[in-house]
Amino acid sequence: MPKPSYPLAEYLVHGLKWMIEAQINFRLVNKNSCEQLRLLMLGKSQTTVSTHTLYRIFLHPQNENKPYLHTLDLLAQFIDFSDWNQFCDFYQELYSFQVLSGITAPHHAHKSLLRFCIYNKDFKSVYPFLEQFSNDLSEHKKHLLGEEIYNILKQNPNSNIAFFKKFSGLPVVREGFFELMADPDFTIPQYEFGLHCYLNPLNPERSHAELQEYIFASALLLRHYFYQRNWKKVVELGAILYRNSLYDEQALVPVHVFPKIRYYAYYLLYRFAEAGFDHAYWERFYSLFHRMMQPANLHERRMMLHTCYETLGINPELQAQVLVACMQRYPENFAHVNPGVEGLSPTKVIRLLDPNAATYFQGQRVFQPKG
Repeated sequence: MPKPSYPLAEYLVHGLKWMIEAQINFRLVNKNSCEQLRLLMLGKSQTTVSTHTLYRIFLHPQNENKPYLHTLDLLAQFIDFSDWNQFCDFYQELYSFQVLSGITAPHHAHKSLLRFCIYNKDFKSVYPFLEQFSNDLSEHKKHLLGEEIYNILKQNPNSNIAFFKKFSGLPVVREGFFELMADPDFTIPQYEFGLHCYLNPLNPERSHAELQEYIFASALLLRHYFYQRNWKKVVELGAILYRNSLYDEQALVPVHVFPKIRYYAYYLLYRFAEAGFDHAYWERFYSLFHRMMQPANLHERRMMLHTCYETLGINPELQAQVLVACMQRYPENFAHVNPGVEGLSPTKVIRLLDPNAATYFQGQRVFQPKG
């Protein structure tokens, strides 16, 4: 009896591809990346899909194939759904949310109503629209809205200051835009002002949640000032952020791994601006780094590797040594890089490891029909 096959709708292929890419932390761009996905699937569940089938589903220009339902079940299970039907139900709801919210891909010919309202500073309807989304909104939906806001503000021909003043306190803007779509390179106009608006209501002594938010935004600002060579602001902010001493590991247990690793790594930047490279602190941090890497998943490890390697730009010789050591110790985070990172400039290595959604996804979540 022939196995049941399944005609694939374009939007389902899109959703499946970006959710897999988000999990494996690299793009499916050629047969080599499909082979790496095959191996990861095999390692996770001892069952897999052929490289040829993966390429045909995700990358073939004439994607009119009908894979076996069993194949689709395996792909759905790889990203932690029980089967293909559960994935379809989930993504159909997410796609409906995209359509109902008027979210469009950043390069689409037609722009969203939300974009025009923000461009024209017509906030009368925008505020209740964004205010309706509570903290209970799923992370995927927050990401969609955050990405839409990110793309709008990045291309806003007018000032973003009015938007930041009015909307920085709303949950979906704080989490979906500021946190999930963080912009470490400050490509968004007036982003520094926006982070200060994000910080204004926070008291890090009041709760673990506010401590986490405070560390997240302050660390981004410190990094920005450092790479702008604004040493005065680095030292001033560092003195406040580190309060003349570091939060100990126990105090930061409830803090998410991303702001936590930045907090510890950027102490090196603060000390460098004050007195040069702090070798004694580096030894402490490197030991902590490996302790944090041990229980982390692939995405978390990539974030920590990226942060550590980028920060060591202040000590190029040590940066090169640490890269070699980490490639040997954490090979799964480099498996997708073909032929490898040896010989690449630090800038290219940083780009390959970069897990930030603002640079990594770039509209990838938003489905845009062809034609």
